Amino acid sequence: MWKCKTTDNHNYFIVERSANGTNFSEAGLVKANRNNQINYYSFVDRTDAGTTNYYRIKLKSFNGDETQYGEIVKAGKEDVANSR
Repeated sequence: MWKCKTTDNHNYFIVERSANGTNFSEAGLVKANRNNQINYYSFVDRTDAGTTNYYRIKLKSFNGDETQYGEIVKAGKEDVANSR
Protein backbone atom coordinates (compact mmCIF):
# COMPACT_ATOMS: atom_id res chain seq x y z
CA MET A 1 0.00 0.00 0.00
CA TRP A 2 1.19 3.51 -0.72
CA LYS A 3 -0.20 7.00 -0.63
CA CYS A 4 0.32 9.81 -3.07
CA LYS A 5 -1.07 13.19 -3.97
CA THR A 6 -1.73 12.81 -7.68
CA THR A 7 -2.33 15.57 -10.16
CA ASP A 8 -4.06 15.86 -13.50
CA ASN A 9 -0.69 15.22 -15.13
CA HIS A 10 -0.66 11.50 -14.12
CA ASN A 11 -3.09 8.79 -15.17
CA TYR A 12 -1.73 5.60 -13.57
CA PHE A 13 1.07 4.00 -11.59
CA ILE A 14 3.24 1.25 -13.04
CA VAL A 15 4.16 -1.38 -10.43
CA GLU A 16 7.51 -2.98 -11.25
CA ARG A 17 8.85 -6.29 -9.89
CA SER A 18 12.40 -7.63 -9.61
CA ALA A 19 13.84 -10.88 -8.29
CA ASN A 20 17.21 -9.28 -7.52
CA GLY A 21 16.37 -5.64 -6.72
CA THR A 22 18.20 -4.39 -9.83
CA ASN A 23 16.46 -5.55 -13.01
CA PHE A 24 12.78 -4.53 -12.97
CA SER A 25 9.87 -5.38 -15.26
CA GLU A 26 6.25 -4.30 -15.25
CA ALA A 27 4.03 -6.30 -12.89
CA GLY A 28 0.84 -4.28 -13.31
CA LEU A 29 -0.93 -0.94 -13.49
CA VAL A 30 -2.96 0.94 -10.88
CA LYS A 31 -5.23 3.77 -12.00
CA ALA A 32 -4.53 7.10 -10.31
CA ASN A 33 -7.28 9.20 -8.76
CA ARG A 34 -6.82 12.51 -10.51
CA ASN A 35 -8.30 14.70 -7.80
CA ASN A 36 -5.26 16.57 -6.43
CA GLN A 37 -5.78 15.00 -2.98
CA ILE A 38 -3.85 12.40 -0.99
CA ASN A 39 -5.10 8.95 -2.02
CA TYR A 40 -4.21 5.42 -0.89
CA TYR A 41 -3.39 2.73 -3.44
CA SER A 42 -2.58 -0.99 -3.33
CA PHE A 43 -1.47 -3.74 -5.69
CA VAL A 44 -1.59 -7.52 -5.20
CA ASP A 45 0.94 -9.55 -7.17
CA ARG A 46 -0.64 -12.99 -7.64
CA THR A 47 2.02 -14.32 -10.02
CA ASP A 48 4.88 -15.02 -7.59
CA ALA A 49 3.24 -15.93 -4.28
CA GLY A 50 5.71 -17.61 -1.95
CA THR A 51 8.87 -16.05 -3.36
CA THR A 52 10.73 -12.92 -2.33
CA ASN A 53 10.58 -10.03 -4.78
CA TYR A 54 11.45 -6.35 -4.88
CA TYR A 55 8.93 -3.74 -5.98
CA ARG A 56 8.92 -0.09 -6.94
CA ILE A 57 6.34 2.33 -8.26
CA LYS A 58 6.96 4.15 -11.51
CA LEU A 59 5.00 7.32 -12.26
CA LYS A 60 5.23 8.79 -15.72
CA SER A 61 3.70 12.06 -16.92
CA PHE A 62 1.16 12.05 -19.79
CA ASN A 63 3.60 13.59 -22.23
CA GLY A 64 6.42 11.24 -21.17
CA ASP A 65 8.79 14.05 -20.23
CA GLU A 66 8.97 13.14 -16.56
CA THR A 67 9.44 9.77 -14.87
CA GLN A 68 9.55 9.33 -11.10
CA TYR A 69 10.40 6.18 -9.14
CA GLY A 70 9.34 5.29 -5.62
CA GLU A 71 11.63 3.56 -3.16
CA ILE A 72 12.40 -0.13 -3.62
CA VAL A 73 10.68 -2.43 -1.12
CA LYS A 74 11.27 -6.12 -0.47
CA ALA A 75 8.30 -8.46 -0.01
CA GLY A 76 8.24 -12.20 0.55
CA LYS A 77 5.95 -15.00 1.65
CA GLU A 78 6.19 -13.89 5.29
CA ASP A 79 4.73 -10.52 4.27
CA VAL A 80 1.80 -12.24 2.54
CA ALA A 81 1.12 -14.37 5.61
CA ASN A 82 1.21 -11.30 7.89
CA SER A 83 -1.25 -9.39 5.68
CA ARG A 84 -4.07 -11.92 6.13
